[in-house]
Amino acid sequence: MDKLCKQVESSSKYYEFQYNTRIVKPSILHFQLRNLLWATSKHDVYFMSNSTVGHWSSLSHKMTDVLDFSGHVAPAKKHPGCALEGFTGVQVSTLAVNEGLLVAGGFQGELVCKSLGERDVKFCTRTTLSDNAITNAMDIHRSTSGSLRITVSNNDSGVREFDMERFQLLNHFRFNWPVNHTSVSPDKKLLAVVGDDRDALLVDSRNGKGNFYLSWPSGLLICLSVAPGWCHLRNREPGQDLPGLGHPEPIDLPRGPEGQHRRDPVHPLLLGRAVPSLLRAR
Repeated sequence: MDKLCKQVESSSKYYEFQYNTRIVKPSILHFQLRNLLWATSKHDVYFMSNSTVGHWSSLSHKMTDVLDFSGHVAPAKKHPGCALEGFTGVQVSTLAVNEGLLVAGGFQGELVCKSLGERDVKFCTRTTLSDNAITNAMDIHRSTSGSLRITVSNNDSGVREFDMERFQLLNHFRFNWPVNHTSVSPDKKLLAVVGDDRDALLVDSRNGKGNFYLSWPSGLLICLSVAPGWCHLRNREPGQDLPGLGHPEPIDLPRGPEGQHRRDPVHPLLLGRAVPSLLRAR
């Protein structure tokens, strides 16, 4: 850990306030929704604003619309398992943007995928027909073979993995409680699964065997966001909080980190607030 992390005083700050803009107005329908804001670089932020996914550039200070869900969305091409008829009036519950792909999940289990820079939607499907179908979180990542994958966490107690090059469902792991978030470890061998249970699970990514937000800033660090308003950095080997990386207590953030996205120690921490505004720390 000493080699991975810069040594700082326990009273020092891991982030400091940089600026706040009210031009960007993320929409957060419920405080338990997560990842409604996503950063793909130090300067590019994607977020939900009412029924539209928007993009904000901190360099140009310009905002553009990326995908509008107020009407009908449908894929331009047919793929196996694709809902060719598309969806109307999707209420977006979570976002993921990575590897040039934007994915939106809905309250009724909808999954809508669009390549950044392209006009048309690539893929639509409904992950579940359960009455408890809300899509809680998604993780875009590369497999050990390099293929593009999406791991989707749902309130129907399921975690599903999709191959986004063939648009096919690869795995469906079932748990005993609604799954709020699943994060893939940097070596792709483990899944960190959290949900409506006191235990957080580390399971085999191949078979699913073996809190509100988890991410992996490095191979040893886990960033955990829990409502209302606390952010923890933890070492996954001893399972301890890391007060040396920030405050001696968990980082307290105003109004709750509903739209948190954390990259790595040299990138800023970006948070969508229910105020609404976009807060940036570094």
